[in-house]
Amino acid sequence: MSQLPELNVSQVFSGKRLLFAGTTGFVGKVTLSMLLARYGQELDKVYVLVRKGSSASGERRFFDKVATSEPFQPLRDAFGPEGALEFIRQKCEVLEGDITDPLMGLEEAQAEALTGKVAAIVNCAGLVSFNPSLEVGLNDNTHGAKHTVELALRWKAPLIHMSTAFVAGNRSGLVFEDEEVLGYFPKKDELDGGDFSLEQGLKDAERIVARLR
Repeated sequence: MSQLPELNVSQVFSGKRLLFAGTTGFVGKVTLSMLLARYGQELDKVYVLVRKGSSASGERRFFDKVATSEPFQPLRDAFGPEGALEFIRQKCEVLEGDITDPLMGLEEAQAEALTGKVAAIVNCAGLVSFNPSLEVGLNDNTHGAKHTVELALRWKAPLIHMSTAFVAGNRSGLVFEDEEVLGYFPKKDELDGGDFSLEQGLKDAERIVARLR
């Protein structure tokens, strides 16, 4: 068997720009911090998508609650408190948005301006509550993922998606990369070999939401 060439991550990231969503969550904070600490010198820029929430702006929320958080301590150890903040400001450009909106909440002009400039989208956004309302769960974890995929396709950019728990159906044990994954979804057995339809699944769920309302 021929040996694959060694992957040089620093070289892959050299001069590249990424769009990062979900940095206000714990996994997102850790992932962004590791990305900046290990490959920040090589990366040209990280566009950080942040919903403003109760803050004055997405940028204010990011620098008040994310950049100062514990997961970014490795950057403060390396550059000092002020140096770390300056490094984050230099490498990160905050874009106010929301994955539950089309184009991940970006304006059409913003999406057009970034076309061809984003090497990959990293999506850590998602609702991790075990029992949200069906409507909220659909918006965050289904419509949000759908909008992210649509933007990645528009930009022809690879998508690195970190799913929340319970997305693998009933499958257990090892799953090898080169084997076909048939997947599990509700009512699969009732479709008699038919394929899963995201649009039909969303319509069915939205009908349930409307009936419950």
